Amino acid sequence: MKTERKVMAMNRRRLNDSLVFMICGALVLCALVAGIIANLPEKSTPPVEISVVVPDSGSARWSNFKSGLRAAAREYSIDLNIVKTDAFSGSQQEKDVIEQEISQGAKGIITQLITSTDAEAFIQQTAKEVPVVLCDSIVSVDQDNVSVLSMNNEAAGNSLGIQASRMHKDTSFTVGVLAGQSNATRTAQRLTGLMNALNENGGTISWLLYSDTTTVEKLQSLLGTSPVDVMVALDNTALETAIDYCMLDQADAPALYGIGTSDKCIYYTDVGLIDKLIVQDEYAMGYQAVEQLARRLQKHTAMQSGTIDFKVITKDNMFTDQNQKLLFPMK
Repeated sequence: MKTERKVMAMNRRRLNDSLVFMICGALVLCALVAGIIANLPEKSTPPVEISVVVPDSGSARWSNFKSGLRAAAREYSIDLNIVKTDAFSGSQQEKDVIEQEISQGAKGIITQLITSTDAEAFIQQTAKEVPVVLCDSIVSVDQDNVSVLSMNNEAAGNSLGIQASRMHKDTSFTVGVLAGQSNATRTAQRLTGLMNALNENGGTISWLLYSDTTTVEKLQSLLGTSPVDVMVALDNTALETAIDYCMLDQADAPALYGIGTSDKCIYYTDVGLIDKLIVQDEYAMGYQAVEQLARRLQKHTAMQSGTIDFKVITKDNMFTDQNQKLLFPMK
């Protein structure tokens, strides 16, 4: 009887030992499997490619815009392709580049159209294929796949008119206008705002030129026969043309006001050649453009148009912390 009890006790010990061994083995195996899984390479989703098509993409006027684009591309893991372009000779050339980018695999488009006239049909059709962000291109499109990012152009033009009027308070004065691209909605809006302010404050427009037909020589000839008290330039190209003229004849050059973004415009504001410079937040526009497309493509969120802030910059206020961030954002 005692022998049987000893045998049963030994069997129980052996069984317990076996169970402990099996449990320990299972724990070790689980730990090994967990370690292997933890060290497996993560499944990576190929980055989404977005193409940026703007006229003369190598121009310094796009510097802060590109910085915003690239910052957002890093944040949202976007494969950003800023297409190398010259100044487009016409809207069809720009459309051809956009279509080519889509055919080569772009999943989203960011663009500034050189003309907004008759662009609705093209944008409607393009947005059926990929989402589109229009920067400073005002196109009325009823399409969920399109957003527009722009400053309040009429308010910017109005602000320039008010600033010019303050220099000639209670007296009439003449204005020459370099209005930007003739067939861009942003130009018409800025011009409307400028004219409203001038009409209310004694300013008279003596002549009006558009950027797509203006040269320094043409401007020099016009000012020789029709001098003005103030020149107002409504886009970066127009303002740089006005700067080039003023550098030729600084002594007789009229006061200069304008909308611009390039380092050239900022420099000549710093040295006092430009009295008032309106600068929109190009960095924010670039960042928001990529952000819009990233959220649309990665999370299927709705596209939302937005208004970009602008500031009036002068020689005296350009070195405030806020304006330095606007003019020279982190690259």
